[in-house]
Amino acid sequence: MRSTMEACWYLHAEPSAPAQARHKVLAQLQRWYPGLGSDAADGLLLVASELVTNSVVHAGEGKITVTLRIEGRHAYLEVQDGSTAEPRVREPAEGQENGWGLFLVETLSSAWGSTPLHDGKKVWALMPLAEDLNQPPRLPLLGALARKVRSARPRLRFCLLTVA
Repeated sequence: MRSTMEACWYLHAEPSAPAQARHKVLAQLQRWYPGLGSDAADGLLLVASELVTNSVVHAGEGKITVTLRIEGRHAYLEVQDGSTAEPRVREPAEGQENGWGLFLVETLSSAWGSTPLHDGKKVWALMPLAEDLNQPPRLPLLGALARKVRSARPRLRFCLLTVA
């Protein structure tokens, strides 16, 4: 495997941007790893979608830059926009459809954060890659994601209650 690979795309901050980001990330991964199925990349695609969605919702109009970098056994995904607002994880109310984005990013990634820039910010996530990217994950994404969310959610509540 090549040690470092990188691709970058510019998107307009519009409702179609998350779908465009998912498509571009998957297409690039399939160029780097021929035969890769979309199921092997589901977690990374969800994180890309959530980070770009946050840029569209919170940064408003303008350009969004999406960078995908493979470094060894990790994928680094970065989304840059023109907003200086610091992203924060929040726990949406029961039954609420919106507001889960950074919670999912935090749950699925091994690390994430943001870096302020003179003209906005970049939000990034680091995700471990499967041992063999040409094999689908052993567990279905939704099953694994549901287990991760269930196990992480009580800790998040505890932390929020402790801090508050």
